[in-house]
Amino acid sequence: ESLLAQIKPLFPPSTPYIAANGNIVLTFLCEGPLPDINTWSLTGDVTSSAILIEPLVIQQFKADYSYRNKVLDIPQFSGSLFDGHSEGNLRLDFSFKEPKIRFIHLSKGMNLNMLMNAFSEKEEKFAGKLDLALELDGIAGDPSSITGIGSVALCEGRLWKLPVFQGIPLLISIPIMG
Repeated sequence: ESLLAQIKPLFPPSTPYIAANGNIVLTFLCEGPLPDINTWSLTGDVTSSAILIEPLVIQQFKADYSYRNKVLDIPQFSGSLFDGHSEGNLRLDFSFKEPKIRFIHLSKGMNLNMLMNAFSEKEEKFAGKLDLALELDGIAGDPSSITGIGSVALCEGRLWKLPVFQGIPLLISIPIMG
């Protein structure tokens, strides 16, 4: 059974489609008997001009990885996401009955207009640069188990089209009795 076949059932059916575009360079060193993936020791790196994780397109993608003792470790990945810089790391530990996941991600200078329109059904005009930091832990394939922290910062932004801000004028115009 292939590594992909073993990993795929760990994610829900709604897991986004992942594809690569252009040339992919994959290097690896494999040690251990080939029929038993649990004895494998893999190390290597991946580079691609574009990786698609619908609806995200990560340009100039680079990653280092290793697989040892049932742990897939990507200690460093980077690329360009919505015209900003994106980097982070990922760890999947298959030594547990329910594999554990740890994901850390940092993006700087993402184009807010590109980001919002990638997730919206109708095109809107937004402006600004977005910085995002995430740190997530949980059980792979169980979104309800995910816990984490994060932060978002917007520079040079215009937010008036976001639904959360549509009620502010109503709040401001409410008369206060006193």
